[in-house]
Amino acid sequence: MSAHGRYVVFSSYADDLVAGDTNGQRDVFVRDVVSGRTTRVSVGAGGVQGNGESRQGSISADGRYVVFNSYASNLLPGDTNGGPDVFLRDLKTGRTTLVSVALNGEADQGSWEPEISADGRHVAFTSSATDLVVGDTNDTQDVFVRDLAARRTERVSVASDGQQLDVYSSSPAISGDGRRVAFATPAPLATVPPPPPHTDGVLYVRDRGARTTRPVSLGVPFDPRAFSVESVYPTFSNDGRYLSFTLISWLGIGFDAIPNVWLRDLRTNRLELISADAQGQPSTAVGPVFRSGVSADGRYVTFGTPGRLTAADTGDLSDVFRRDRKTGALVWITRAQDQTDPFGGRWGSVGPAISADGLHVAFDSDDKQLAAGGGTSGLDTYLWNAVRPG
Repeated sequence: MSAHGRYVVFSSYADDLVAGDTNGQRDVFVRDVVSGRTTRVSVGAGGVQGNGESRQGSISADGRYVVFNSYASNLLPGDTNGGPDVFLRDLKTGRTTLVSVALNGEADQGSWEPEISADGRHVAFTSSATDLVVGDTNDTQDVFVRDLAARRTERVSVASDGQQLDVYSSSPAISGDGRRVAFATPAPLATVPPPPPHTDGVLYVRDRGARTTRPVSLGVPFDPRAFSVESVYPTFSNDGRYLSFTLISWLGIGFDAIPNVWLRDLRTNRLELISADAQGQPSTAVGPVFRSGVSADGRYVTFGTPGRLTAADTGDLSDVFRRDRKTGALVWITRAQDQTDPFGGRWGSVGPAISADGLHVAFDSDDKQLAAGGGTSGLDTYLWNAVRPG
């Protein structure tokens, strides 16, 4: 979502959102909620449709730039690596460019999970390519940042001394100015506090200016029944001070997940439970795991959870909430229009994003009670607007 909530980026298989959508593929779109116009952004020169799936859209604060991941091989000439690539679409000029570019042209392997900085200059992404930077010999996926102005790519999933990791990294997030980048990896980059047994992933933050890498999700409480623990889906406040993330307590290999959303103040190192119930305790409910969202100043955090955080919530599907960290107030965003707990769908409501001022929240849901006219048979994207405080 753009900073003021005007532009919302999403992906869809629908072929009737824009005229001429005949490729039969999942595409990335931007909705202007002021003008009511929807634009397909996963296109090449002259608006050519992609011949492969596109998804994972991320938009700059002003709504001009959108990055996305695509398996299409016809968005730009010479795309022959057979894997997904990361592209940028400039909605002002109508130009599509390659972000996951190698030192000498096309990357030798795929790239995905793009996240663009608020200023539109930097793009963080995950890649298995070995030729994006010099010295990439670890034979696994890493997290990178592309400086679009300098036309330079930097590997950020490294130790503080700059050494590459010997295991994979993923789940990038980037601060508004591109200086800080978060990533997840099972690599043991820190031992204090020690990671829990069977850790599948710890979150770290790389400060590109200071050239340091620090852990942010070690020491976070987890469910005592957990077979393994994993931290994923980091999201920064605009200035990079606050980082929200999801800690998953896995009850078995490939089995049920108990997600809880936490926030780390990177200045004070204070840890705060966001998805707390009325008693201030972590949720013990099993459900889907998705990204949370943080307002520009870190005051508001929006998240999805299967936990019953209010007395009126009697359902088992995921709902979307917004936590006001200043007042402690919790808003149940996906409470149905008839003010009863929605029971529709398979997933419930998930994957929220929040505007810079915290007053607008976009999310996906397969619940048909949320808006007049219901929705499609699958997940639809909704926009919630708060009453502006006086």
